[in-house]
Amino acid sequence: MRKIKHFNYKFGEDTIFTDFCRAENGWMLTGDVKIDGKYKILLLKTNENREKSWSKIYGNEYEYEAQTIIKGRNGYLIGGNAYGKATESGGKGWKAYILSVDEDGEKLRESSYTISGNDTIYSMISKENEFWSMGESRDEENYIFTMKLDKELKLLDIKKSEKYEDVLAGGIFSRFLCYSYKHLNRWYGRIIRINGELEEIWKREIPNLLIYSAMEIDDSLLVVGTKDNIGIAMKIDENGEREIRFKNSTILSAEIQGDLIILAGEYGEKPVIYMSNKNLKMIDKFVDHFTGWYEKAFSISSEKIMALGYSSVKREAVISILTIT
Repeated sequence: MRKIKHFNYKFGEDTIFTDFCRAENGWMLTGDVKIDGKYKILLLKTNENREKSWSKIYGNEYEYEAQTIIKGRNGYLIGGNAYGKATESGGKGWKAYILSVDEDGEKLRESSYTISGNDTIYSMISKENEFWSMGESRDEENYIFTMKLDKELKLLDIKKSEKYEDVLAGGIFSRFLCYSYKHLNRWYGRIIRINGELEEIWKREIPNLLIYSAMEIDDSLLVVGTKDNIGIAMKIDENGEREIRFKNSTILSAEIQGDLIILAGEYGEKPVIYMSNKNLKMIDKFVDHFTGWYEKAFSISSEKIMALGYSSVKREAVISILTIT
């Protein structure tokens, strides 16, 4: 039997959750809110019962967007962009941006980085003595960048990909990075095995693959997105790949919970959760009733899955709790 419970959140004209991480006695969710025509960063803390503990909004006269959140040394790091202008096509004039907050959401520091003049951080990981980040630069030239930062968010190193017609950041991990690029009007997915200096060990190129997100599984990388306009989850290592496809779907994210893979996205303009094992054999599927999509989904107990959704009609964030018994 399945039960679904929704918690709706709206601040200002628009609200969307983009990422989450584990917090002390609960969860930390980040995203964007639009207030008086300008986007700002939202941080929302829930307890173990998924009930709201507190929320904070960060921003001033400029616009800010949050794309990712990770646990840091003394709190949390939120990565995204700032000091630009949001548009229907993504925006202009953005600086790559990181906001550091403590366990109570109080601001510790913030740093911005100008790379091309229109830059966004989409993925970060914490290493022993530094942080790695990855993002997109979109101006007259489009490319992927990676940065190494020290624990005070000072830039240590930056690398840039070749220039392309268009790019889409997938993610950066301890042993991999991945993204998609458009060349001669055709999209390609690129998966790169990296060392501790962010240098390439080997790479794979896959035509017609749009990578929206990824997760490391053992010695391989699970990428999700679309391939040939069909939703896909693909497990890749240096010996080859294995895939599962989802008709009429776009897969936006993946989470690993033990032997279970939880995929979130959109199915025919409705939010969807797919569940498979590590061998990409389908176990279950759940389609929600509202118009929109699920940005992320993850297991919070042996019987419950939390999903971060967006209602495109009401323009509000939705936390869905799916109970499977």
